[in-house]
Amino acid sequence: QPSAATAASPAAAAAQATDNVLANEEAVWDALRRKDWDAFAAFVADDQIEVGPSGVHDKAATLGLVKRFDFSNVKINELRAMGVGAGDEAKLVTYVVIGTAPDKTPIHERAATIWALRDGRWRAVFHQSTPVRDTGP
Repeated sequence: QPSAATAASPAAAAAQATDNVLANEEAVWDALRRKDWDAFAAFVADDQIEVGPSGVHDKAATLGLVKRFDFSNVKINELRAMGVGAGDEAKLVTYVVIGTAPDKTPIHERAATIWALRDGRWRAVFHQSTPVRDTGP
């Protein structure tokens, strides 16, 4: 159960109220940077799937992974959204993740999140991140 302070956070409010998936994606990353795990979890569907370099993860595993990382030096840009399928009940958001890990390793990834409208609330149901590799000239 989130605390009253967490429930009132901007990220938690956005998870409950907005149909703008770009704003939701920004709020997710804001919650990660602030280490507001309850707000982050409020955006994620219970049956969410995440695909990344370390494997395929459910919501519980995703929460465990994000709690072990410092997102304070990570930003997102080049956000784009498009509808997925018929109707307006699912949207794909793509973007670029850039920053520096705590060990000073550069971060440069392409990411995608599928948002679905469920019971009147937008939730992240799928997320994938792929490191960008320098392929040279």
